[in-house]
This record gives sequence, C-alpha cells and structure tokens, in this order.
Amino acid sequence: MRTLVPKLVKQAPQWKRGRPRYSGRLMPPRAPLLQALLVALLCSPPLPGQDRPRGAPFPDLLIPEAALNGDGAASLSEFRGRPMLLVFIDVGRDRDEETILRALKWHRQFSRHGMGCLLWQTRPTAGLASVVLARWPGVTFPVVAATPEPAAAVPDRPHAVLVGVRGRAALRGPPDSIGKRLSSAVLTEVSQRRSGWGTTARIRSARSLLYSRGGLARSRQILLGREPLPEHRDEHARCLREIDERFTALLRRVRFHVDRGRWGRAAVEGGALVQGVKGWETSEDVALEALRPLGANAARHQLRLDGKISHIMEAVRSRGPRPRDVAALQRILQDAPAGTVTDRGHRLLDLLRTASERDK
Repeated sequence: MRTLVPKLVKQAPQWKRGRPRYSGRLMPPRAPLLQALLVALLCSPPLPGQDRPRGAPFPDLLIPEAALNGDGAASLSEFRGRPMLLVFIDVGRDRDEETILRALKWHRQFSRHGMGCLLWQTRPTAGLASVVLARWPGVTFPVVAATPEPAAAVPDRPHAVLVGVRGRAALRGPPDSIGKRLSSAVLTEVSQRRSGWGTTARIRSARSLLYSRGGLARSRQILLGREPLPEHRDEHARCLREIDERFTALLRRVRFHVDRGRWGRAAVEGGALVQGVKGWETSEDVALEALRPLGANAARHQLRLDGKISHIMEAVRSRGPRPRDVAALQRILQDAPAGTVTDRGHRLLDLLRTASERDK
C-alpha cells in the first residue's frame, strides 16, 4: 500500500494532461468499461449456425451392431470417462472422402491421448463395410450404420461431435470447421479425466481412478470409506452407479471378444478388468468366469488362429485388400483345428473377397 499510493498521486495529473501512463500493476482508467464489454460479448447467446456452447448435454445414442471393427458397445454412455469423436456422414452423398480422411488424421493424432472415434453412417447402406475397407483401409475404429435416435442430435451432415468425459458435447460442427479447436478441446477433456470431477475431493479422486487408471475396486473403496454429507449424497450415489455401469460395460466387451473368437484382445482387456476389480469379491469372480474359456487346453489353438487373422488384417490396413489376402485367409481357416471359433474368420473372408473385387 505504501508503494501504491504515491504512484496514484504521481500519475493522477498525467491522466488529466492526456498522457495515460501507468505501471503494470495498475489498470488503465477505461479498463472496467472494456472488461464489461468483453464479458457481455462472451455471455451473449450464440448466433444461428454457431456451435453449441461447451458442456451442452448430448443424447445417449443407442449404438447398433457395428458393420466394421465392432467392440461390443451398446450405447454412447459406455464411453463415459473418455473423449469420443462421433463423425456422422452419408457415404456416397456427402463430401465423404475429405471427411473420412480428416477423421483418420484426428484418430491418429489424438488416440494416444485416449480419444476414441466412431464413424456413423446415417443412412442404412448395403455393403458399407466393404466400401469402407476398399476405399479407406486405414479405418480401425468402429463403423456403424443406422438413423440416429433422436435424429435432432445431428442437424446436418457431415457433422462431427466431440463428446467429453462427462457425456457433454465439448465441441461440434462441420468437420471442416472444428479442426483448429479440436486439439485444445481434447487436451482439456483428457486433463479433466485425469483430475476427476465432482463436488468433493473424494468423488474427484474416485472418478480419476475409475476412468484414467481402471481402478474400479479402489475407487469404490474410496467412496465407501466415509459417509457423505447430506448435500453430497446424490452425487455420491451417482458415482457408485457409474462404477457398476463401468464394470458392466467392460465385462460385456470382454464377453463380446470371447464369443467372436478375438481371444488375444479378450485376454488383454480381461486381464486389465480382473486387475481393476481385485478385492471386489463378487465382481472379481464374474470377471474370472468370463475368461474361463481362455484357460482351456485348446485355447492355444484359438490364440494362434486369432494371431494369424490379425496379421493378415494388419497388412490389409496398411495397403488395402488384395486377392492374395483372400487366398491366405482361406488357407488359414481350412487348416484351423477342430473346436476353434472360426465365425469371425469367415465373416472377414467374405468381407475381403467383396472389398478386393470392389477395389479393382
């Protein structure tokens, strides 16, 4: 205060003489007016055609069975705790080439930060999987085809929505207009995922463990370790439900991979799930039961078959489908030992055959 008063006294005459010179710790005399104008501009409602404000709730869309690269997800809420980029498009009618190439670029750029991607064909189309595999073989994220419900969630096409970790639309708009803002939006959501969110430090810590580290049992122990205050009981109960829903979604995904014969991926995700629920007796037993087929004597044959199929698909992803890929996969399926699950292999065989003929 002793240093501030002399500066005010010394600078007052200079303001009157029209020379507004001030130090870095003092605001210019017109700053409050400028601040008021800036706040009014930022708080004003968006103009028609602008993106919705950050944090607008996004509907929990039901996800149909994927036409390509399915992972067993049944609804958008199963991805809570992870930023998800939804790209809605109509292949063959929209600017599909540039839109899907943008989606591929964003997926390669931000998947290492934990962002997922989903390509949504808004008009049911026959042979969608072969079209995507032939034209864009690098698409490794799920591709679904159905009319979104509610349809108002997607006003125009092509349209992209970044659904944040809390199930809210962090960013949305035409794909050619959100690219410059996508990086900051994804990093903001990833930061919130690591730190957690909630009204109390206990709830924030539980959500951070749940979504960023997979510690389902540990996050549950944190919440049950102390009785919440009355004003925090609703969110406390909501966070406990999120733990149960998270376990159900991960367990469904593991069972999906086991049933489809993707035992390599089932072993990785199932092992992480068992580690995450260690100490949560009932859930740990259920997770181990889902992985029981992987411990059978014939499991090594299924894992070997899954590895061979994955090796062929990696080559297809890098250069596109070729007739020699069809022949190689056909030989692998013919030599598969009895008792192995070959349904996925035969579906991929039909898909590769159609895509390679379309690519000619």
